[in-house]
Amino acid sequence: MKDKVSLPVLSIDGGGTKCLSVLLDYESNIVGVGESGSCNYQSIGEEKSKESIKNSIFNAIETYQKKHSYDISKIECVIAGIAGNDTGKDKKVMERIFKTIFDELNITVDKYALENDAYITLNGALEEREGVLIISGTGSICYGKNNKNQYYRAGGWGYILGDEGSGFWIGSQAIKFIFHSEDGRKENTLLKESVLNSLKLENVEELMGWVYSENYSIKKVAALTKDVFKSASYGDKVALKILDMAAEELLSHLNVVVNKLHLKEDFTLALLGGVLENSALLKDILVKKVMENYNECNIVHIDVKPIFGAIILGLKHSNLLTPLNMQKVKEQVVIL
Repeated sequence: MKDKVSLPVLSIDGGGTKCLSVLLDYESNIVGVGESGSCNYQSIGEEKSKESIKNSIFNAIETYQKKHSYDISKIECVIAGIAGNDTGKDKKVMERIFKTIFDELNITVDKYALENDAYITLNGALEEREGVLIISGTGSICYGKNNKNQYYRAGGWGYILGDEGSGFWIGSQAIKFIFHSEDGRKENTLLKESVLNSLKLENVEELMGWVYSENYSIKKVAALTKDVFKSASYGDKVALKILDMAAEELLSHLNVVVNKLHLKEDFTLALLGGVLENSALLKDILVKKVMENYNECNIVHIDVKPIFGAIILGLKHSNLLTPLNMQKVKEQVVIL
């Protein structure tokens, strides 16, 4: 029978495409790593979410046990950033999922900190600084924290009523402006031919049919951002207007977060997400607008993975966070 051991931290980055679990020892060494698929219960359901999270944790435990002759009986802190964990109701679902998982694994957990994935990304991007993170990918959100450890978020309300400035929002605007142009309410735009070609459609009537068909999807609409970027690069006024509108929307999110948290003028701003990473033009428009409003703001490039934020938070909850440990973890995360 193996001896029992306690570990201080299990950190989890649970995104829309994969779930990554990392175990740490008391010297801040990564001693176990496990992966599985998507764990967003909003899109795959509670049971599949639970199985994905459990598989990720089990795989991390398995990698630990291959190198150590111990069974893990206790984890002091489990910190998880899970996509779709946004409301009070969501948190109760996550609490139920995690309690069930660790009951099944026969492992005692002293403390849970179950947040959404943007929360851990924010902490990884800013480390111990106060500031704001703007994410614009398929969806969008703006998240900030101040030196009093207060947090505030704006946006992230989903594609139907929110996610302004995101890939889906930009793609939707492109379709809308094509319809308006067809009516004569807006000027002609290169977007029409570009979008129709991308979707392999013949005309605007077919585009309308596509929008209301089973072929329509969030992912396909978000992919139309490339048509907006291409048309804008040719100087198309409609495409440029859409990018300017997207930047204004993201700026309005930022304004709210900065004001609510009473951030100092030299706060740190991190920009993340496929939309901002794949369009230098949109990023330049947004940065210009930000600097016109916050000329002492420090805009940083993020070169760490979201799991880094979960690890930092786990070490903090376990009273193990030091500048030396933070650097030690950052060096280890690079190879994950």
